[in-house]
Amino acid sequence: MSNGVVLIPINNGVQIVLSGSNNINSSLQNYDWTTGLTSGLNSQFITYPVVISSIPTTINSFFQNSIDNFTYLYSTSGITTSGFYINFSDYLKNTGYILNTEMFV
Repeated sequence: MSNGVVLIPINNGVQIVLSGSNNINSSLQNYDWTTGLTSGLNSQFITYPVVISSIPTTINSFFQNSIDNFTYLYSTSGITTSGFYINFSDYLKNTGYILNTEMFV
């Protein structure tokens, strides 16, 4: 892909952003998406929105809380070719939290 961005809508309002550039990392494909998180869990498997054949070189995630004042520490684990786990410091209290994820493959 040359310089540019392609938006691909998928199920439940999740949107993939494909982008590329002509720099030294142009061989890496970038994917950005959001996932609604389920309340009552302290760990959730996040499935990639696309099929990939190798484990991502980078996964960045940002926890978005615009519904209350709770703060959660979180980490990722179990990174595979189909997804990864997001682990929280406590059980999620409410519905409506969002995980914004960026992945490079």
